[in-house]
Amino acid sequence: EAVLVPTETVWRKVPLRWPDAPTSKAEGKALAAMLEYQVADVHFFAAEGTDLTRPMALKGAADASETEAAGMEARAFPGADCEFVWNAQLAEPVTACGAAGMCPALVQGFAESRSFGERTGQRRWHLLLLARRSWLHPGPRFIARGLNARCMPGNEVECEHVLWVASKRDDSGRRAARWASHIWRRGSVPIWWEQRIEKAVGEAEIYVRDNPTRGAGAYFEHIFKRYETLAGAPVESTGAATRTAVTGYTCINLLRCAEGRAEVQLTEYFQQAVREARKAMNAHRSTSVGELGVVAVGGSGDSDGEADNSSVAGASQRAIEVVNFDWHATVKQMGEDGAVEGMWERLQPHVASSGFSMGEVRMPATPGGAPEVTLDRKQCGFLRFNCADSLDRTNLGGFYAGLQTLVAMCKALDLDIAPAKANASNGLPAGWEMRMHEGKPFYIDHNTKTTTWTHPFADEQGAPPGADDGDGAGVDLADGRENLWAVYEDVLLEARKEVSAGTRRFKESVSPQLLSALAEIHVNQGDVHAAVYTGTKAQHSRSMHVLSAERPRGGQRANKAANAAISIQRRIVNMAQDSGRLLQQEAFLGASKEGGRSAAHLLPALRPPYACA
Repeated sequence: EAVLVPTETVWRKVPLRWPDAPTSKAEGKALAAMLEYQVADVHFFAAEGTDLTRPMALKGAADASETEAAGMEARAFPGADCEFVWNAQLAEPVTACGAAGMCPALVQGFAESRSFGERTGQRRWHLLLLARRSWLHPGPRFIARGLNARCMPGNEVECEHVLWVASKRDDSGRRAARWASHIWRRGSVPIWWEQRIEKAVGEAEIYVRDNPTRGAGAYFEHIFKRYETLAGAPVESTGAATRTAVTGYTCINLLRCAEGRAEVQLTEYFQQAVREARKAMNAHRSTSVGELGVVAVGGSGDSDGEADNSSVAGASQRAIEVVNFDWHATVKQMGEDGAVEGMWERLQPHVASSGFSMGEVRMPATPGGAPEVTLDRKQCGFLRFNCADSLDRTNLGGFYAGLQTLVAMCKALDLDIAPAKANASNGLPAGWEMRMHEGKPFYIDHNTKTTTWTHPFADEQGAPPGADDGDGAGVDLADGRENLWAVYEDVLLEARKEVSAGTRRFKESVSPQLLSALAEIHVNQGDVHAAVYTGTKAQHSRSMHVLSAERPRGGQRANKAANAAISIQRRIVNMAQDSGRLLQQEAFLGASKEGGRSAAHLLPALRPPYACA
C-alpha cells in the first residue's frame, strides 16, 4: 500500500453548464479563501483506494461513530470514516458526474515511514506514523478550543504506529506481512471553554462557559463506539479465566495543576465531566487490568480455580480514568531530564495495560482489490493526551507512550532492536538468536524463520549444557502463530521489564538509530499539526531527543529561548490571521466550526444539482 503526501497543488477550473450564473460578493470571498487553503504537506491519501480513515486493526469495519456528519462523505467516499475525510465537498460533484474513482479521500494530518534492519542477519522491517485530524471541530487555535455543538474538541487527532515485516509470497503469489499497531488520541480538553486574545503580551484569558461539562459524555460515547468494534471481543483463553478485551480510555491530562494557574479550572471541570460520563455509561464494573493489555474478568471460582464469567464473558467493558501530569511544573522542579523520567514512569502502567493489535495482511489477489487483514491480538485500552491546545505537550506525551509500546510490538514480531554492540558473537551462526522460555533456552533462526530447542552447533550427543532435551520441534514464525502465543507472552513481559527499568536502562537496550528516527518523526508530526492549528512550528521538540544520540545542543536555556520565540510568533499569527484561516477551512470543508454543514451557503455553486459541461 502506498501512502502519498501531496507536496504541490494546483487548482483547476471545471466549466459548469451555466457559467454565467451570478456570484455574490460573499461567495467570491469564500472562493478566494478556499483557493488559499493549504493542501500540500499537511494532508495525505492512499493509492488505489485503500482506506486510510481507519486504523489498521479496523480496516473494513464500519464503526458506529459515523453520526450526522455522514451525508456528504458517505456519498463521495462510501465505506470511509466520515470524521477524517476533508475533501468531500469537492469530491461529491465529481462522484455525481460518474467519476467516483477520480478523487481519493484526503485526510488532514501527518504520514511518514522509516525502514530498519539493514544490519547483517536482520530482517528488514518498517515503521509508519499516521496522524489523522478530525474535521468535526475545524478552525485555528484561539477559535477552535474545547467542545463545539457537535460535541467534538478542537484539534482532535487520532495517531497510530504501524509496524510491519514482509514475508514470502504464498502459493498463489500474493504478498503478505505480519503487522502490529498501536492507537492513541490527542486533543483540546473536552469541555466548553474558550480563550481570547485581549492583549498583545501575556497569557490569553481563559473563559469557561455555563454548564461546561455538557456534551463531554457524548464525546466519550463517540470514542467508545469507534473502538468497541476492535476491543469488544474475547482475546485469549488461558484456563483459569476467560480474558476479555476492555475498552478502557485513559486521559493523560497535561494541563497545569498548580494553584493560581488559569488552567486549573479546566482540570477541575474536566474531572467533573469524566465523573459524569462514567456515571452515564455505567462504567464501574469489577475488572482487573492484566499485564499484557487484556482484562482478567473475575468471578466466583470453584475449587479447581476456574472463574464463572457467564455474565460478562465477551462483553465490552467501559472505563474512563484520568491521570494528571503537570509538565511545566515538573520541568521547573526537576529539569527537562527529570520531567521526561517522571512522565515515563507515570505513563508506563497505563501504556502496558492498553496493549496493541497484531495480525497479518495479505495483498489483494487482483489489482484494485482490498487487502485482507486478520487479527491475532487486539488493543483493548486507549490513551488520550489533552491540554489546552493539543500541541506541544500532547505530542511529547504521545511520543514517549508510543516508544514504550513500540518496543513490545518489535519483540512480539521477533525484531531485533538492540544496539549493535549487543549483537557481538555469542557462539551462534549469523542470523541466529537465543531466548528463554520458562527457564529453557530456545534458538531462533531469522534466516529461515524457524525455532528449535537444539543449539545449532550441538554435536550428536545433544544440546549444550543448560538446553532441554525437548522434541526439537521448531515453530514456523510465519505460520505457527497459535503455538507462539505463550512464547510471545514471555517476550512481552520482558519488554515491560525493560520499559519499567527507567529511561537510562531503556536507552542502553534499544538501538540509537531507532530512537533518533522515532524522535525525528514525532518532531515532524508536531510541526505539521502546529502549522495547521497555529501557523508555527511545535515547542518542546528538544525534549523528544532526551533518549536520542542526536540530542540538540544548548541545554535547557536554549530550549526556553526557542519556545519563547515560537510563542511570540504564534501570538502575532493568531491575532492577524486566525479569522482568515478559519474561513479557508470552512470554505474548503463546506462546514462551519459549529453544528452541521451550515457553511454550505458559502459556495452555493457546489451544491446539487450538479451538471458538468
